[in-house]
Amino acid sequence: EHRTHDLKMHESTRQIMRLCFYLGGQRPTEVCNLKWSDIDEEEMIVTIPDYVSKTKKELLIALTKSSYSLLTKHRETSNSPYIFPKLTNPEEATPVNTISQAVGRYRSRAGISPFIARDFRRTFKTLTGQLNISKELRDRVQGHTPNDASNKHYDRYDYMVQKREVMEKWCTYLENGIAKHEISPDFNYSG
Repeated sequence: EHRTHDLKMHESTRQIMRLCFYLGGQRPTEVCNLKWSDIDEEEMIVTIPDYVSKTKKELLIALTKSSYSLLTKHRETSNSPYIFPKLTNPEEATPVNTISQAVGRYRSRAGISPFIARDFRRTFKTLTGQLNISKELRDRVQGHTPNDASNKHYDRYDYMVQKREVMEKWCTYLENGIAKHEISPDFNYSG
């Protein structure tokens, strides 16, 4: 966020990368393809549509003040159906390879250990585990649901109340700065 002098990266690319974290480690392709119509401002929910989701199932994500603010930062100046339109054609979403390339340049310029955009998911999963959030809820935030008969056929509950609690705790953690929190000494940041 603060290194604009040497980590030259378009603001929308920075926003997409931030939102991958602030939306619970969602996949870059899912964030790149979000449309304004996917935001329910009244319920404070963003929907990753089934046709964008890797699992081909719609995923509801609870928004917090910070994630909502990141999503709607440039709404007034947008004339695209996409939250993050392609710079050369606002009728298309930002290509996901834009994020992959930006991550590669970031690694190179910042001199940090190798990582890829998919590691955003791992980071969320690991750090929320250290925040004592159950694996079941971490999985639900990322769209992984248990595949037993009960969940496949009977449990139609959306777990939004629990997801909202997870997202509030996670975004507070991000807002306060990861460095302020005690992380287990055996945690390996390099993935």
